[in-house]
Amino acid sequence: MAPNLDLRPCIAELTGISTGLSKLRHRCKDSERLRPSVGMQVPGMRGWCWQKHGQWLGMGVTKDGAGVRGVEEAEEGRAAENFVLNNLTNLKKLDMSYNEIESLQYSHEPDVLINLEELMLDGSHLNNNILQNIHVLDSLKALSLNDCGLTGTIPTQGWCDLRKLEVLVFSENALEGELISCLANLSSLYHLDISGNQFIGNGASIALANLTLIRFVSLSRNLFEVLSFFMSFANHSHLKVLSNDQNKLVKKFTIQTWVPKFQIQVFCLSNCTTKEVHNEVPKFLYYQYDLRVIDLSYNNFGGKGSLWLLENNMRMEAFLMKGNSFINRDLQIPSHPNPYMLVIDISENKTQRQISTNICSIFPQLTKLNLSSNILEGNIPPCLGSLDIGFYLDLSHNQLSGGILEKLAKSDSLVFLRLSNNRLSV
Repeated sequence: MAPNLDLRPCIAELTGISTGLSKLRHRCKDSERLRPSVGMQVPGMRGWCWQKHGQWLGMGVTKDGAGVRGVEEAEEGRAAENFVLNNLTNLKKLDMSYNEIESLQYSHEPDVLINLEELMLDGSHLNNNILQNIHVLDSLKALSLNDCGLTGTIPTQGWCDLRKLEVLVFSENALEGELISCLANLSSLYHLDISGNQFIGNGASIALANLTLIRFVSLSRNLFEVLSFFMSFANHSHLKVLSNDQNKLVKKFTIQTWVPKFQIQVFCLSNCTTKEVHNEVPKFLYYQYDLRVIDLSYNNFGGKGSLWLLENNMRMEAFLMKGNSFINRDLQIPSHPNPYMLVIDISENKTQRQISTNICSIFPQLTKLNLSSNILEGNIPPCLGSLDIGFYLDLSHNQLSGGILEKLAKSDSLVFLRLSNNRLSV
């Protein structure tokens, strides 16, 4: 089950606006949620049961309990009684999310769940013992334990033996400490989400460095010192999505220069804590030419600006640089049109001079433009009043002058317009 890397839904979430595209919650993960089918025992019920889309499902059995005859669906919210679900040798997917599951208790039948490949227990109330016991499901390819109340350090036994695992989700728990070395055993892993924990790390992780098939990684909302931690992925040529929001930006003068083997499509590094006055953007970004979404907001990045990223990545869809100290002497946009660009946010920086008059022809599909709180001057380009339906425009808190264009004032395409705190005339 390969994650869908269609990035347009992610843009809607990152910017907080609707683009008319299907929305994707979490971090641009699989477009269809993992729908595992796990065998486990629920208090008050016998055998194995499972749930999908809020409804209880069970395998019908003969009166003497001698065999499985098919699948029956009970009313929503009601658990069918006394299902004896042994011998689930063909069961591959099980979703028991958002129930009151506290632990797994396995049947004594040796072949029960022998072919189970996907297991989702999101929103359960588990303890860390599940990670030690789950190794018996050695056919698992996908395991999701989002928001399960897991705490403390990860055990070093059990789950690390799931060598067929391809998708691993430990997000929104309270796990802590460094990533343990046995993570490297999961050599087939291509999707890793450990966001929303308290993991630490201040240098390249040997465990992550060995996961060379990885395509999606979310490290957001942890305590990683991310600038040095990025070296963990230097040789990951398959990497497409790297999310690192709300970690630590710590400048280390000993970080060696490295050239990545990957060309990522989504890179998120926003709202990181830092003590530096002006941070530098990660140097590996100079080698990226296929970025679709980049978010460097609120990191106090400084220097001569970040607009070179637009020139280097002509399939960019969302360019989010809000709340930094980039000094753009001119709002220089790419020399060639980018029909994929939907969102540009360079607000709260130090961009100077005029807005380019050909900005609409360079970005013909633009749905949001936020250039507020800069040092822009001159007139508002007339074309901004004729972009597509649903256009969001914020040019407030600049030094723009001239009159408010009639075309802009009568535009049917605008859904949000803010021009306050300029030098405009009516």
